[in-house]
Amino acid sequence: MRECLIPVWIRAPGSPLYQCEMTFVSEYGAELIVHDPFAMPDRFDLLYSPIAQSWRECSIIGRRYEAKSIRISFLARHLP
Repeated sequence: MRECLIPVWIRAPGSPLYQCEMTFVSEYGAELIVHDPFAMPDRFDLLYSPIAQSWRECSIIGRRYEAKSIRISFLARHLP
């Protein structure tokens, strides 16, 4: 696990890109700071750039309203 503060983007069907920040990452998942943890879809794509051609499919495994964060699990990796 590595602590960090990296800008990332969430892409979900029917929604515009949503920028947030990754606070830690491991081989299996990450924690993201978001405005409203309960407004996030259960599954989405995570991009490291708004124009990225590769991404990770993610699933939320925990939501913390007081910390304004979500914990995600990496499901699959898509490369160009």
